[in-house]
Amino acid sequence: MNGCFFITLPLAAYIAAACYCDIRYKAIFNRLNIIFFIIALAVQYFTGGLYGLSTAIAGMLAGFIVLIIPYRKEWACGGDVKFILTVGAFVGPSRIFFSTLYGLVILGITTIIYLLIRKKLGQLFASAVICTYGCKNVDAKKRQEIAERLPLSVFFGLGALLYWLYTALILS
Repeated sequence: MNGCFFITLPLAAYIAAACYCDIRYKAIFNRLNIIFFIIALAVQYFTGGLYGLSTAIAGMLAGFIVLIIPYRKEWACGGDVKFILTVGAFVGPSRIFFSTLYGLVILGITTIIYLLIRKKLGQLFASAVICTYGCKNVDAKKRQEIAERLPLSVFFGLGALLYWLYTALILS
C-alpha cells in the first residue's frame, strides 16, 4: 500500500470535481485537467521516485490508447479523453484499462436500466440492427441523444475509483 493514501485522496477529489463539471456544465475544463495532472505527476514522483513518474506517464499514454478510437468515432468527447489521461496518470497503465472497462460496464448497466424504465429497449435493438446494416445517420443521431444525457466521466470515474480501491485496498 505504498503511497495509496496519497494517491486516493487527490484521485477522488479530481473525479468528484470533473464529474461535477461534466454534469453541471457538460464540459471538463482544461484548467482542472492540467492542475490535477500536475498533482498526479507530483504524487507519483513523491511516492515512487522516477519509477512513479514513469508510471504516471505510462498511465497517461495508456489512457490515450484506450480512448483514441472512441474519440475518433465521436463516441467520446475531448474532455473525456483528457479525463482518462489524468486518471491514468494517477492509477498507472495496467489499472487504467480495467478502470475504463469497469466504467463501461457501469455505463452499460445504467443504460439498460434507463431504457427499460423508459421502455425504449426495443428501439435500441432496432437502431443496433439498422447500424449493423449501414445506416449511420440514424445511429449517429441516437448516439448524440444518449451522449447529451449521460456524462461519461461519471461512469469512468466510478469505474476508476472502484478498481483503484479494489486493487489498492483489498488485494494489497
